[in-house]
Amino acid sequence: ARREIVDYVRGIGLDLDGLIATEAVDGTAGRTSPAQKRTLRTEGGWSARAHRHLLGFVEDVLELDDEAALARLREFDGIGEGKAEAALRAARTNHESIEAGNIDVHPAFYGLARRLVPEVVAADNAPIDEPVTTDTNRLIRLPDSLHGGSGLRVAPVDRDHVEAFDPLTETIPETFRGEEISIELDEGTAGELDGDSFTLPAGTHAVREYVGVFLMARGHAEKGEE
Repeated sequence: ARREIVDYVRGIGLDLDGLIATEAVDGTAGRTSPAQKRTLRTEGGWSARAHRHLLGFVEDVLELDDEAALARLREFDGIGEGKAEAALRAARTNHESIEAGNIDVHPAFYGLARRLVPEVVAADNAPIDEPVTTDTNRLIRLPDSLHGGSGLRVAPVDRDHVEAFDPLTETIPETFRGEEISIELDEGTAGELDGDSFTLPAGTHAVREYVGVFLMARGHAEKGEE
């Protein structure tokens, strides 16, 4: 299941056919059998992302004059003058239907939606660590749980905070702050946590609790007598 999780959040193998919902509609213009209406679901997931991206693209194009709008549409492979004109006309005359998720307003518009899917994936896929996520020997940890190899907290990080994020400060659990514990070291060790460096020779030491938990989780220390 881990491979499937990665494929989903990365958008691997995603195409329009996998995003649309179809429903039968009464035949018109001489049809004797029901036709299929194809829509993008707007309530969540990749389908909603694709719909949001498509709608934003349509609104941007509709703000352009005819020449610029047609030129923008012709930037896609396989869309020439005729298909560009048809897609633009469909966008102008069916805006409410497109807002509701209907992409079957014209074959040329459906083709446009198909060509936009790679842009959706590029814009909205999650940049996760694929080898770690797919490795069954590694745990997928819940936010705010503790990492067994460090005693640090699994911390969600907003994208706009990634560059400023300091994992050795911001992931220290509050419950480990404010107290000291005794640890025993067979060998000396050094490191840095919470902006402070420490150097400890072999022996028994009273240290901040988060330092002690970190060193014990890393296998460098044992719990000492209190």
